[in-house]
Amino acid sequence: MNSVLSGYVDKFVQLYLDDFHLYSKTAQEHLEHIKLVLNEFRQHKLYVNPSTGPKRGSVTWSSQCQIEFENLKAMLTNAPVLRPPDIMSKPFIIETDISDSGCGGVLLQRDEQNVLHPLAFESKKFSTAERRYPAQERELLR
Repeated sequence: MNSVLSGYVDKFVQLYLDDFHLYSKTAQEHLEHIKLVLNEFRQHKLYVNPSTGPKRGSVTWSSQCQIEFENLKAMLTNAPVLRPPDIMSKPFIIETDISDSGCGGVLLQRDEQNVLHPLAFESKKFSTAERRYPAQERELLR
């Protein structure tokens, strides 16, 4: 699937093992992307099994769901505010993470109440060549 959809990866296709996901900005653009992908599959004599796609069903929206939804909205709309570093008296904490497609990190410090606060964020999207590196080597990339 990597070679069949290589022209679309990171433009509007993400691949994961034997799955693919399409993403688009508009419904019309999404329809165009679907047509392009299905056309590529047809040219390579590949077929999509609709039964493995997303399942549609009913959702029961409980009061607990509503509470959690409101909590999530509050957390997303109150993003962490960057603070200036205290370089004289507080240690720095660095947290990093990698995936197949990129890496990211955050520089943190604790306040007087021992609460972590972000000082800076960093992220990088890996090139096609960098994605082939073993995980241990990708962890060293910046």
